[in-house]
Amino acid sequence: MSFFEELKRRKVFRTIAAYAVVAFIIMQLVEIVFPMFEIPDWAGRMVILLLFVGFPIIIVFSWIYDVTDKGLVRTQQMQIGGVDDARPMVGRKRTWFIIGGIALGIIVGISASSKFLNKGLSGIDSKSIAVLPFDNMSDSKD
Repeated sequence: MSFFEELKRRKVFRTIAAYAVVAFIIMQLVEIVFPMFEIPDWAGRMVILLLFVGFPIIIVFSWIYDVTDKGLVRTQQMQIGGVDDARPMVGRKRTWFIIGGIALGIIVGISASSKFLNKGLSGIDSKSIAVLPFDNMSDSKD
């Protein structure tokens, strides 16, 4: 059985599509609702960042678990040549794809979060001047 057939059997593609649709709807709501209630920009960035960080996590959970009438149940092992594939999780080749995906997701999340969060803080130049309005509080017009 190929890797893509295994992804289809474990319904990973369906989970990715559903997560993408829900994440898109949440991002649109953030774009519309947050300015209306004057919620700071960093909160919207944080919601979008959490959606991106949650993507590899949801892929791993969809690989490992199935949703049934009894709740979340661990996905059944495939039989290879009529024998159950009872090797430990680390011993399987596909585990390295999962570990690589998680590591890639963490690296992308850390780099994106540092880029977005530092962007808002570094907007003020260290050699800037603040110009304040002047009000004449005296009786003299001069």
